[in-house]
Amino acid sequence: MITRGPEVEVNLIIQPNSSPHLGTLSSIALAFSVATHLKNLNLKPYIMLDLWDNAKGEQCTIDGVVYQRGLRDTGKLFDHLNDYHEVLRTVSNFFGGEVEYRIRMEAEFLSLPRIPDILRGIINDREALGVSLAPSSGSIALRAACPHEGCGLVDKYGSHNNYDDPDKVLFRCPIHGQFAVVLATECSRLQFNCQLFNLVIGRFYEDFEHGYIQICGSDYAGFWQEQLLWRHLRKPIIIVYTPLIVDWSGSKLSKSLYLRRDAYDYLCKDGLEYMLSYARFQEEQRDLGVLCAEVDLWVREPYRLFRAYSVHYMHLLFTQKERIKLGAIHLRELINQ
Repeated sequence: MITRGPEVEVNLIIQPNSSPHLGTLSSIALAFSVATHLKNLNLKPYIMLDLWDNAKGEQCTIDGVVYQRGLRDTGKLFDHLNDYHEVLRTVSNFFGGEVEYRIRMEAEFLSLPRIPDILRGIINDREALGVSLAPSSGSIALRAACPHEGCGLVDKYGSHNNYDDPDKVLFRCPIHGQFAVVLATECSRLQFNCQLFNLVIGRFYEDFEHGYIQICGSDYAGFWQEQLLWRHLRKPIIIVYTPLIVDWSGSKLSKSLYLRRDAYDYLCKDGLEYMLSYARFQEEQRDLGVLCAEVDLWVREPYRLFRAYSVHYMHLLFTQKERIKLGAIHLRELINQ
């Protein structure tokens, strides 16, 4: 009987504010490729996809203070959730369907038993962390949505938070006034900016009971992750960076830009809109297996991880595969005549 080795969580974190674009699809495929290779090494990997469902859905300024509402509170979370389930099923099938995976929302992660102590430690050290993580404001961006029905406003930078009581944090809504979140029992109500959430995650996985590998876009590599974040951890976490998918200027393919009017109009005119949205990818009946095969090559030949890939490079992969497929179909038709 074969005895499997230790469990390893392969984790990736996504803000589901749009249908997954090619960069996000690449990260999901990379997680499955890494996990499959770990399984071949006799380990027990599983994939955890954390969806930050409280990521910004909309933003406004009231009396000079920036507020926002999360994707869940605005209802925008559910606009694209089915796309993520479909992508996971398709990519899993490509890699043989042998690695378990599941989606976890923010509230579930923040309800884990060790989270209150992690947050108490961060709050106690908030002055030093604020200078490091958010030098423009000097405060940690700890957030909570106003609990009044239909409100959900969040002080984006935590500029009016009160930490006088060590057991709870007081927040302020510009409409409904002050409200409290009790750390011992209500951490699932809390929200964070990217820097603070990465610190919470880093401290959680420092003492994780299983092995842990994070899949992360390479725009987070370098100064932010290895220099700034790790100085606040006792030990670094293991990270595999997904190569960036970049446009003609060398800038990464951005969900935020895609959501703005005409930001990627030139890609749409060139027939490359399927790179920007999985919904469009499906409409054009593109083969996600083409991307999975390319990403798996990155793991088999790791030097391929240390570079970026242009949208036009990736487009060539799809068009060449389609030409081969059409050629094979044409050949079969000739043979059958």
